[in-house]
Amino acid sequence: MDKETIIERLIDEIVRNQKLNGIHDCQLEYNTKPIGDLAMFDSLTSAEVLTEIEQILEDEYGIECELDVSLFYTDKGRRAMTKKISHRSQTIEEIADNIYRQIS
Repeated sequence: MDKETIIERLIDEIVRNQKLNGIHDCQLEYNTKPIGDLAMFDSLTSAEVLTEIEQILEDEYGIECELDVSLFYTDKGRRAMTKKISHRSQTIEEIADNIYRQIS
């Protein structure tokens, strides 16, 4: 499975999930950040999408893996004043890169 296929399948699953949540006008690009850019898309939704991607990888490609919801964001480190971890949402292309690296 190449990176382009992962991007296509990821977009398909995000759109499918958005439609299940009643959002039918979902235009996605490689630089779309699902968490942050899409209505009603959060860490729970990303877990649902990744579960579907895991199933596709296993059923269609014979690849067993466990994808973590953290693929949808990156840890940017701790904020000096609050000591909280700051996260940055990943783009679809970045998520696909992470999945590709994990299964390669």
